[in-house]
Amino acid sequence: MSLCDAHPDLRDMLSLLIQAQLKEGHTFFLADMDSEVPEPTTNVDAILDAICGEQPLLRFPPKKNESNHSADDAE
Repeated sequence: MSLCDAHPDLRDMLSLLIQAQLKEGHTFFLADMDSEVPEPTTNVDAILDAICGEQPLLRFPPKKNESNHSADDAE
């Protein structure tokens, strides 16, 4: 029994969370045995299947924008 089978509402909550994280700029990588170089994915169902199936998954937060000091800051 998978994690999502044991908790049916979990899949819906995870879907909303993944969608929000994708919108914020998070990057997800799924384990793909057919490829030596993992490709990022935005497929929410594929990400959910990996989580529910307890398969390897990487998630990277968006890069933080470092503020550049402008001429206005120098005054």
